[in-house]
This record gives sequence, structure tokens and C-alpha cells, in this order.
Amino acid sequence: MSNDYDPPAGFANMSAEELISLLDFLERVRVPTEKWFESIQPDAVWNMIVYLMRRHYAGKLVTPTSLARAADVPYATAVRRMNDMLANGLLIRRPRTKSGRSDGMHPSPELIRRAFACANEIKTSIARSLGRNADDARSFYLGASHLSASIIPPPTGLRVRPKFGGALRIALYDDPSFSITGNLREEISGLMDGRVSFQAFPMDELRGHILEDASKPTSAYDIVQVNLPWIGEFSENEILLPLDEFIEASNVNRADFHPAEWEGARNRGHQRAIPLHTAPQVFFCRRDMFEAVGVELPSTTDQVLVAAQKLHVPKEGVFGVVWNGAAKTPVGQSYIQFLADFGQPVLNLRPVPGGYDATHVEGEEYRPLVSSQRSRMTAEFMMELLEVSPPNVLELPLGQASVVFGSGKAAMAYEFANRAARFEFDDNSPARGNVSYLPHPIGAREAGRLRRKHVSPIGGLVLGIPSNIDPKRREFAWNSLLWLTSPEVIKLLVTRGGIVSPRFSVAADPEVRKLSPVIAAVDEMAKRGELRLWPRPPVAEYQKIIDVLGEEIHAMLRRDKTIKAALNMAQNRIDKMMRDAKRY
Repeated sequence: MSNDYDPPAGFANMSAEELISLLDFLERVRVPTEKWFESIQPDAVWNMIVYLMRRHYAGKLVTPTSLARAADVPYATAVRRMNDMLANGLLIRRPRTKSGRSDGMHPSPELIRRAFACANEIKTSIARSLGRNADDARSFYLGASHLSASIIPPPTGLRVRPKFGGALRIALYDDPSFSITGNLREEISGLMDGRVSFQAFPMDELRGHILEDASKPTSAYDIVQVNLPWIGEFSENEILLPLDEFIEASNVNRADFHPAEWEGARNRGHQRAIPLHTAPQVFFCRRDMFEAVGVELPSTTDQVLVAAQKLHVPKEGVFGVVWNGAAKTPVGQSYIQFLADFGQPVLNLRPVPGGYDATHVEGEEYRPLVSSQRSRMTAEFMMELLEVSPPNVLELPLGQASVVFGSGKAAMAYEFANRAARFEFDDNSPARGNVSYLPHPIGAREAGRLRRKHVSPIGGLVLGIPSNIDPKRREFAWNSLLWLTSPEVIKLLVTRGGIVSPRFSVAADPEVRKLSPVIAAVDEMAKRGELRLWPRPPVAEYQKIIDVLGEEIHAMLRRDKTIKAALNMAQNRIDKMMRDAKRY
């Protein structure tokens, strides 16, 4: 994908999401000035710039008419200002159709450069006003990171009481590395005055349980914990209650959440859940092992292979790299995450700035891309990776890569960031204190001159309310959900083993940051816009896609099928699946 949408050279410390946050902030500041000072007139050019940049980074169409309307001045005046912007090289007008009768308006590279320059200076001014020095101002992130010197206090009890008898009922995932169980469950229950009942299930059982519960007239639960890839399926089938009105009335600070995590909980135009626990897939590297052989930490897949070959010493029980390669879900997920490293989603998603739109998938966008050239490069990379991996890598289920890595048997690992808790809190692990956490290395075999950013697939767990909840219980369910996703409670979860937070304010807390370097690393990836939703598109067929890939890719890696045969079979099976579902 073209890098036209990425921050211009010199502004790598600012993501597109932060730019939009700054524009939104400036708009909120402008509204009261126009309210209280009638003589202040609308600024047509500024209004058009804000509208254009918002639509540009959302990948949405801007027509001359819609742009003129956004100027908030008489149409003739708006057209003159638009023509001035065209003449000054700030706008680009492109035909949308072959006839040339319909045009689209786009910001020029110069306008994008100026917008980032302006936003960067504003951000620096805000940072200095909040007492940050020049060096700190450069790393300041508009959200909650200005609270980096603040310690979030322990959570107070939930003040809102239910108007009905009985406890709040929550269905959640029983994560092997972190779960609301044992002492933590008792602690949260105590803070909620004992009015909570937790039921924990393995991941696949949880999904099936929520689907079964949705078929009942009234849900047995008030809150359900949802894996991000399920959001599309649950939204399409109206299993989760839209939360937009609750959020608007509660003034939830969405800027405090990692942009990709918040986006992942939004589908079909509605916010379906609130992030609780983030789990991006990142790259673990044993820094001490690399230093011992004089190899630099890798940033591309080619460098991964070179480093792995030097660090792969099977006779000593040490392997170059480890990843989750068991059949079905583990290897299926590994494949789509490696595919994203080569710049491509598994489906024909609509390109948008910074990647692809995974929240509004329609028609041809459901078509699989498994037989593409980039998919073949991904498959070839996986075959080479196999040669420098543990001999049982094709039997490793989800989460086991971190066990192998934490025991000192691998120099590198592709793994979800939250799995770092398995060795970062283990005094006996040789990995503890010796790990660098990096975004996924970039696929290095890309032809042409296209430059791509690192992409670490976002994952995690969010909290939603079943659509078939008893209406009498909605308000208490929402207030409880809001409390459970507050900075205070999320900090509690992080310090009890959750380790990675979806909130910038929690990651900025000094007590949290000292727990593990993975916390700061993921926080920086989020600020740089490297955590993305599109590698794991939350469509209703997601799990079925993973199952198909998990079978075909595993057969390929076992050498039961050629690369071409495996990819073509996966392509045809997923294509049939989509046709049967009448997606296109």
C-alpha cells in the first residue's frame, strides 16, 4: 500500500489518529469562542481543512459539494476559497468516473505536511503548558500520557446500586496466563459489594456459550467478555447492545484508549463494547543472546531469518525462533499475521490511510486473497522459518510459544504481548529482564518501492452487554461495565498479571511501567500507529476462515501439500464459504 497516508518525513512521532485528536481538540476550543463572541466569523479554509483531513484518514469520499458545505459559509464564498486552495497546491481534484463528470477532492502532500507540522507545534505547546520540558514534549501524546507523573489510586467500590435483587452476572474468558479468578475475583467482588457472579470458560466455549445465550428470550448475563475477532459476527447478528447513547451520556474518554483497540470494538456504525484487556501480537527478542553473537535486533523478515540461523543451536536445545504452529487456530492466526507483515489482509478489504477498513466490510471486500503473490511470499517465509524453529513447533497450541521462549529455549518469539507475564513475573526465567519487545518485522520481499510501516495485529478482550438483557438491568450493567473498564480497575488487572493495558493513562502510571518493559513498548507502538485491527478482520466468518487456513497451511508446513496447492485450496474453500453466505 502507498505511504501517501503515513505521517510525512520528520513527523514519525505523530500518528494519523493523534493528528485527528488534535483537530478535534481545536474544534472543541473554537466552539465556545464563536458562541460567546458573535463577531468571530467562520473560517472557511480551516473548516474545509478539518473536514478534508478527517475524511481522508477515515478513507471516506469528499466531493466538491460536501467540501463546500463543510466550509460553513455561503456556497459562492466556499467555492472561491476552494479554488484558492487548488491554486496554492493544497487540494487535488481527481475524476471519480471515466466520464469525468464526478470529482473527488483530496488533500495534497503539501497540505498533509502542513497539517502535521501545525499539529506538532500545537502538541508541543500543550505539552509545555502542562510542565513538560523540550525533550518530553517531543514524546508527548495527546490522550492521557500527560499523566505520566501521576499514580492512579486503587479503585473505590462501585457506588451505583442495582434496583433489582441478585448479583451482576458476567461471562468471561478463563485465560491460562491471566484471568479474573482466585484472589482477584474476590477483590473485585468485594469492591462491588459482593453483588457479582463470574462464570469463566475456555475461549471456544465462551463464544459458543454467548451464541447460545443470545437465542434465549432473556440473557442469563448482564456483561459478556468478547474476543475482538468476534465483534463482527456479534454485531451482524445483533448479539451485543449498541453502547453509543450510554457513551455519549457518560463522557467516556475514548482518547485514553489505544485507537486500534477502540476501533476493534466498533462495528457497523456502533460501539459494541469497551476495551478491557489488550493483547497485540508483538516480537520478543532475547537481547542478551543477540549481544553475545553480535547481531542487531531485526526489523525485517529477512533479518529475522539471518539472526535465527546464527542463534539456532539445536544440539544445545536452543532454537532461533518460536511461534504458535499447531493445526487449526494457532497456525491459521500465525499465517494471517505473517501475511500482514507483507502488507496484505486475508480479505480484499478497502484500503484506507494506514491500512485497510476492517469495520465496514461489504460485497467484494469479502473476497479472499490467499492465492495472491504476497500470500505466496508469506508461505515461503513460513517454510524457511520452520527450519530455525523447535522441531515440535507444528504442535504448539496458542500461548505455548511464550512458554518455550520464557524457558530460554528460543532467541525470538512471535507472541501476544500479554503472554510476557509468564516470564516477566518469574524469577527463575532466564528471559526475565533480558527481552526487547518489538513490533512485527516488516516483510522484506516486497517488490517495487512501496514503503510500509510495522504492523502488529491487535487482539484483546472487550466488555459488552447482551442485546437480550432484561431492560430493568441495563442501567446497572452499563455502570458496572464503565467501572470495570475504568483506569483504576484496569490498573488493578494489569498489576495482577494482565500486564498490558488498553488505556494510555494506565500505561503511563510509574507503578505500572516498572512492572515490565513490554508495557512501555506496547504503549509506544500504539502511539506510532503500529497496532492495527485489519490483520484479524472481525467479520462473521472469521473463525471459519481461520479453520480453513489452519488446515491448509498446516498441511503445507508438513509438506503434505505444495505451497501452490495449499494456497489455491484455501482460496477456493473460503471463496465458496463467502458465496454460500451470499457475500458477493
